[in-house]
Amino acid sequence: MIDKENDIGLLVSRLAKKLSRIPDAYLEKQGLTGVQARILYYIHRHDGKVRQRDIEVWSDKSHPTVNGIISRLQDNGFVEVQIDPEDHRQRLILLTPKARKLNSEIALTLQKTNEQLISQLDESELGVLKSALNKMYLSLKKEDSSYD
Repeated sequence: MIDKENDIGLLVSRLAKKLSRIPDAYLEKQGLTGVQARILYYIHRHDGKVRQRDIEVWSDKSHPTVNGIISRLQDNGFVEVQIDPEDHRQRLILLTPKARKLNSEIALTLQKTNEQLISQLDESELGVLKSALNKMYLSLKKEDSSYD
């Protein structure tokens, strides 16, 4: 029987909720959520311009979810959206100067969050954790595709 202390799904869910709250205090002052900041940082790492589809694949979020996030980022002046001249079916997401200006603060906030998250782990434990989380993710991803 699975109890509260041994329910891996519950533990991961609780961890994800805590993880999303940590950077939110600083980011809220900038008008961003943690998810929005991570997407801006992803775009920045790709020279400030990516296809929306690339964000969907990278973030493992659905098209409607990413559409909503991009729409809010656009409304708040962090990104511009253009039709990809190479493929008119694709949307290009470009960082605005406002978002570029915040990049170093976003990177620092995400780095501090990551450091806080793993602060109690030694290198060996961190390696085991990464391996286990990747295996768990792949197990669920395989399960997802079996329903298609």
